[in-house]
Amino acid sequence: MNVTESSPEDLGDPVLQTAFAWHSILSKSTSTIDIAMFYMSLTDGMAFPPQQLGELGMTIYEDLISAAQRGVKVRIVQNTPSPSMPDTDSAAL
Repeated sequence: MNVTESSPEDLGDPVLQTAFAWHSILSKSTSTIDIAMFYMSLTDGMAFPPQQLGELGMTIYEDLISAAQRGVKVRIVQNTPSPSMPDTDSAAL
């Protein structure tokens, strides 16, 4: 089992470190991926600067798709969708 938090401390740039940890975990997963969050906004970052954040989000989104295609069971639990916290990404996955 691997666990990562959204803002690891003392690891330099927290966004890059979190994206690296998620990418590593998702690409190596073989049976299940369980994610709990308020809401998922991986694909909407491309519209906002800095573009690098959007690219990182798309990488993680694509990692989730790849894991499912490998036969990994992906489960996402999030708050009830609302206009400020939609379920666009998780519904598409």
